[in-house]
Amino acid sequence: MAPVILQDLSPDAQYAVAAFRAAADQVHHFFWPVRDHQFGASLFRETEPDTAELIPEPTFRSLAMAVRLAYMASEKGSFAAVSVILRRVPDTGIADRLARIEKDSDDTLTGRRLMSFQTPTESYSPRDVLDTWLYAQALHQDGTRQVDVVALRDFEPMTSIALQLTVRQLAIAILNLDSLLRYAVGEAQRDFTKIPSEDISTGLLWDAV
Repeated sequence: MAPVILQDLSPDAQYAVAAFRAAADQVHHFFWPVRDHQFGASLFRETEPDTAELIPEPTFRSLAMAVRLAYMASEKGSFAAVSVILRRVPDTGIADRLARIEKDSDDTLTGRRLMSFQTPTESYSPRDVLDTWLYAQALHQDGTRQVDVVALRDFEPMTSIALQLTVRQLAIAILNLDSLLRYAVGEAQRDFTKIPSEDISTGLLWDAV
């Protein structure tokens, strides 16, 4: 059992932690079926359309909706809100591990780890691909983003691969943050030993705390 480091939280912080942990529970549940999925694509064939080996839509959507609860800044228990809470902890070990997790998430969203897309007039990072899918297709029909939907459609199936990889990498970042949070409040961490290590650039946190 880890020592209790995170204590005396305000009511708002307690709510944010509880909401994040509930979201992480959902992410944990829906992550396992896709943790070993191998993405692939068949492109530029003369007589056949481009295709991709994607996570089945219902399975992916379940994971994406769970990730959304921690991804969207408007959510009380967002990844960003919990990161702010942990950043206040006067513990160098937690600060270092938090920085690694935040960098992993940021690298995923900005395109330093995953592909981006360029049109003559626009550049689309993985964050743009995810936001376009969330706001213009999955959750809402945001009319202002329909031009982005059309533009990204020209890059299929690579757009879909980028979307699913982004969501899966964010799921790993959320699970790592949950692991760190559990350490900070003195609770046992989940056994994540079956997560493919090649998908975690930050390394597994539970082997160092």
